[in-house]
Amino acid sequence: MSLLWLAASVLSGIALLILVPVLLRRHPVAALDRDTVNVGLARDTKAELEADFAAARISEAEYDLALADLKRALLLDVDAVQETGPSTRPTPGTAVVLAVTLPAVAFGLYLVLGTPAAVDPDPVADTASDSAKQGQDMDTLLEQLAARLAEQPDDARGWALLGNALMSTGRYLEAVPAYRRLTELRPTDAEALVRYADALAMAAGGDLSGEPARLIEQALALDPQQIQGLWLAGIAAEKRGQPAVALAYWRRLAPLVANEPESYQEVRRFITRATAATESTAAGTTTSPSAQPGNAIRLQVVVSIDPALATDVKPGDTLFVFAREPGGPAMPVAAVRVAALPLPREVVLDERTASLSDGSLTQYARLKIGARISRSGDAAKHAGDLIGYGAVFDPAIAARVSVLIDRKIP
Repeated sequence: MSLLWLAASVLSGIALLILVPVLLRRHPVAALDRDTVNVGLARDTKAELEADFAAARISEAEYDLALADLKRALLLDVDAVQETGPSTRPTPGTAVVLAVTLPAVAFGLYLVLGTPAAVDPDPVADTASDSAKQGQDMDTLLEQLAARLAEQPDDARGWALLGNALMSTGRYLEAVPAYRRLTELRPTDAEALVRYADALAMAAGGDLSGEPARLIEQALALDPQQIQGLWLAGIAAEKRGQPAVALAYWRRLAPLVANEPESYQEVRRFITRATAATESTAAGTTTSPSAQPGNAIRLQVVVSIDPALATDVKPGDTLFVFAREPGGPAMPVAAVRVAALPLPREVVLDERTASLSDGSLTQYARLKIGARISRSGDAAKHAGDLIGYGAVFDPAIAARVSVLIDRKIP
């Protein structure tokens, strides 16, 4: 506490050193234009609101409400306060009185009205108080939004905002009717259907069976690339004991979240888990051990040729289809040799064709497929051979790859 009084005394002295010389000046000074200050503060506040809305820290309803309050406050302040005229400074006597009484009054008021216990504040209590206040503010906003929707029940965007806010605060049961109303207003909106399904499942402790599964299926029929729908469909299939079905959903999902590293890695983990479960199921029902390696990675490669080169392919020519690791050795990790005609044609690369590699295809995170037509039938490249490459891909995700033969080796 003695440290507090010492610090307060020093600060009071500094304040007096600043104030007393100014008070002793005799020239007049113009009063502050409070209208200008009010407008400036309002402008800054509006900029903060716009930044919060752009960053999705507040909803559109919250933004509109805060902006309306700001405008009302500004009008009241500007109307009520007029610019004051010039004023003169106090006399030296005033300065002396102020110098004597300011510290005494400040300390007296602190003892009577202050909070000495605040010298050692409780950060936990402060945090709890702030959290409680934020919770009360959110509850108030949700109540206001719900009241407005009661008067405007056809506001689909409002119902979406309410449902999203309730889900984000863990109030799943309350979110269900909001999303139900949203789907009534937008029955062909795949995202609305998926969010309704998610709310129903969360309200039931994560159970996606029954109505949630039906809604997800309906949503994916409307939009086969609905990200949350594919995610939940895979989880639902896995919980039903259908890892192969889950694997199909997650393989469709992976390319859609490739630019989101965290989501992509999560989907990769799902795919690995479902692949292992699928292999385990297949191993339990397969009597021939030699058939088991084909269950891990199976790539269907569709080979076609540029029409400008089609006449260069002759009966008896050989087609080599091979997989290589980008940036790795020239030796393929898997290859297959078939007749070049007819084209286009489909071939399969799997663990059985990976005899040229030292391990399984599952060890490669990226592969590139190539196709070459050889007149001699030799595995080595020769001038006049026709060749083409597909895009680099993840073999754990892509099950079907296309390759276009589009150039001739000089």
